[in-house]
This record gives sequence, structure tokens and C-alpha cells, in this order.
Amino acid sequence: MAELSRMRGEGIEGKPRPLPPLGTPGAGGGEPAELSPVDALTVEHNLIRRVMRAMEGVVAQITEDGVIDPYTLLRIADFVQTYAHRVHHGKEEEILFRELHGKDLEPAHRRTMEELAHEHVEMRSLVGDLTEALEAYPGGEEERVRAIREALSGLTDRYPSHLEREEVDFFPAVKGYLDEDDMEAVLEEMAGHDRALIHEKYGSLADGLAAVTEDWELRE
Repeated sequence: MAELSRMRGEGIEGKPRPLPPLGTPGAGGGEPAELSPVDALTVEHNLIRRVMRAMEGVVAQITEDGVIDPYTLLRIADFVQTYAHRVHHGKEEEILFRELHGKDLEPAHRRTMEELAHEHVEMRSLVGDLTEALEAYPGGEEERVRAIREALSGLTDRYPSHLEREEVDFFPAVKGYLDEDDMEAVLEEMAGHDRALIHEKYGSLADGLAAVTEDWELRE
């Protein structure tokens, strides 16, 4: 098990990378307990927070000297759009929230769930603004720089409070509505969601590369 952990701890370039916790060891020091759905989502929150902190640095740089690093911003946009929204929010809305929708939630908990889903929509809109501004850059450069900074600032302003609200106000209550079978089913569906998106993302990339090479061949 220790050897496997070391192998999983190696990044693509052979550099060590932090691993999410696999659970809390039992009192006897045995194998880690399996994560609950909300524990798994909280691990993802920690990764999102790391990127938000990087985004704050990018906003400070843009504000100070107006410098835009398109490569870094494209990576940020890809992370937020693919991981934060499609992967993470997708699991919350399409799996966890859907499962909870059929439960006898207290009115306050149901209202919180609806408000969290609405916040997801607002943040998706900001990601759309960021992507649109990046696609138009550097045309109308000053205006686009301002649009990029505003979209980034909107995300870094909203995400911390959103994540904290889920972890403090909502997730603790969720465990009370899901029994062991529910949690197992939700975790299994979450894993399937991740696998499907990986294949979709890179399947789309493969299609795009194939189209480019076909175009080259037609020009020859």
C-alpha cells in the first residue's frame, strides 16, 4: 500500500504532487475509512482554493501593470470551466443535489441547496465572460483587459464564501439525509461522472486534432 501511494504521488513530470486524503484512519490504526460523498467534494474544494489563490495573484498583476499572460489565463479558464464547473459542480447538481431533492429536507436546507445551485449559475456566467474576453484579446486590448480582470475578480470574490457555505452550512446536514446505501450509490455515480468527462474532454481533443491533420492533407 505504501508503494502504491508513492507511485500515485508522482506527477506527470515525475515531480511529487499532494494527494487528497483517502479517509480518516480508524482507532486501531488500520486502513483509512472510505470517504463520504461530501468528504470527496470537500477534497475537491481544496484544489479549487489553490487555483483561486493563484487567480488572486493574476488579478493583482493585471491591476498593477496591466500585463496579461494568455497562456496562464487559458489554463485558468480551462480549470474553472472543466474541473470546477463541469466536474465538481456537475457532481453536486446532477448527483448529490438530485439525490437530496427526493428526500424530506427541512425547508432551510432545501432553500440553501437551491441558493447554492443558483450561485453555480452565476459563476458559470463569469467563466463565460472570461472565455469570451480571452478569445477577443488583444483586439480592443484595454477593454478586454478590464473584462478579464473583472471576470477573475468576480470568481475570486464569490468562490471562497461559496465553498465555506457548503462546508459549514450545508454538507454537515447532508450526511443526516443519506444512509449508507445512498452514499455508496452517490459515490459510484460520481466516479462514473468523472470517467465520462475525462473521455469526453480528450475525445473532443482527438477529434479536433484529426480535423486539423485532415485539413493539412487536403491542402497538399
